Amino acid sequence: MVLLLLAVPGPSAAQEGPLSVPESEMVYVYLKPEARTAASQLTLGDVAEVSGFNEELIGRLKELPLGPAPLPGDSLALARSDIRRIMIAHRIDPVNVALVGENRVEINRSGRVISKVDLTPLIEGYVRRCWSEKNVRTEIMYSRLPEDLAVDSENFVIKVLDPVKSMLSGSVAISLAALQDDRILARLPVSLKIRVWQEVAVLQRDLHQGEILTLDDFSFEEREITGRSGTPVTKAEQAVDKRLERSVKAGQVLGLENLENPPLIERGAEVTLIVQYKSITVGCLGKAFQKGRLGDRIMVRNQYGKNLIGEVRDEHTVVITP
Repeated sequence: MVLLLLAVPGPSAAQEGPLSVPESEMVYVYLKPEARTAASQLTLGDVAEVSGFNEELIGRLKELPLGPAPLPGDSLALARSDIRRIMIAHRIDPVNVALVGENRVEINRSGRVISKVDLTPLIEGYVRRCWSEKNVRTEIMYSRLPEDLAVDSENFVIKVLDPVKSMLSGSVAISLAALQDDRILARLPVSLKIRVWQEVAVLQRDLHQGEILTLDDFSFEEREITGRSGTPVTKAEQAVDKRLERSVKAGQVLGLENLENPPLIERGAEVTLIVQYKSITVGCLGKAFQKGRLGDRIMVRNQYGKNLIGEVRDEHTVVITP
């Protein structure tokens, strides 16, 4: 560099600064054609080589602020005339400085900018995973989605930090992050509303508690199930031959919580009680104090007025075992 500066001729288009200044006071600033930085603020030392014999002036010039750096992954051009104006603004006498080299420098900043284009596919994939076990249609509306975010690194990945939650819907907040070797470089909070539609069973007529459902009682339609409590019926076999536990109106979505398997034995029904003890089996008449399905254990009373607990074997029989 010293040889280069010694070879520079007198004042020309490539050099600024009069020759009348003593050599011991002169400082040479060689502007590079290109420069790269990772900092958010630029100094003259980032874009030029500064040399000479005036150490105090060299130090001031190297630290001379040139303004904000470009965004990560972006670039800007800085002209020699711009640098000269900044020197004057910081009270550095340009008479003692020879600006040589390129007329302008292209400054590139390392890093990347995270945009909405980077984030939305990750969020949509996360919502799909939340509903992966259901055949649904989802719609995402964003109430808060970060604007472009600059990260001073190029080697990172963006991930959703929240664990997958089954059947996520309604207004939710999730957190994304830019990660580099599991180190969080930046957090990106997102607020959104998830709406969900599904083909569900809808009642075709008013039905009353205790009725047994048939295929004619409902049809399947796409309905919004966002925030719905309970589990809607999505297959015919989930509802046919089931009994309603409560009355429902036509047009309502039929939920599994509205249905029960019809009991084999109703409360108050006359039943046969079979008492088994080792190899001995005794039968007698009794009455059910509870309704019961196959395999249920219910309370019964025998013909002698004694309360017992037995297992429902069929629509007429309860087996009592010690």
